[in-house]
Amino acid sequence: MKDPVCGAQVDEKSASATSSYQGQKYAFCGTDCKQKFDRNPQRYASASHGSQQQTQGTHQGERANR
Repeated sequence: MKDPVCGAQVDEKSASATSSYQGQKYAFCGTDCKQKFDRNPQRYASASHGSQQQTQGTHQGERANR
């Protein structure tokens, strides 16, 4: 499973943090990514079902300058 914020591969069973949004469970590499997701879940949830390229940038989930 991919962290929806930074795109890192995360083992759902051993993830350090998880959140639920609209009935879907999301796993995160750490608390920073979870906190970013929790502040704006719609942004990351829609990206995780569409193009991951939109939100991938640095590990902290910042958008790459284009």
